Amino acid sequence: MRIVVLPGDGIGPEIAAATSNVLRAASERFQLNVQTEEHAVGHASLEQFGSTVRRDSWKSCGPRTG
Repeated sequence: MRIVVLPGDGIGPEIAAATSNVLRAASERFQLNVQTEEHAVGHASLEQFGSTVRRDSWKSCGPRTG
């Protein structure tokens, strides 16, 4: 299972980090094979890439094809 993490602004990065830790622990404990993929959004993305949500980040949230 693949879960895309978009931390956002405000307390988002802290909440996303804590949630990712819980997901990893649950995945290991129950052999769920959860894989997280994190993308910068919001202010962090704006500073780094010039856009609050990049097309690549948006596309990663959809179903994988091929």
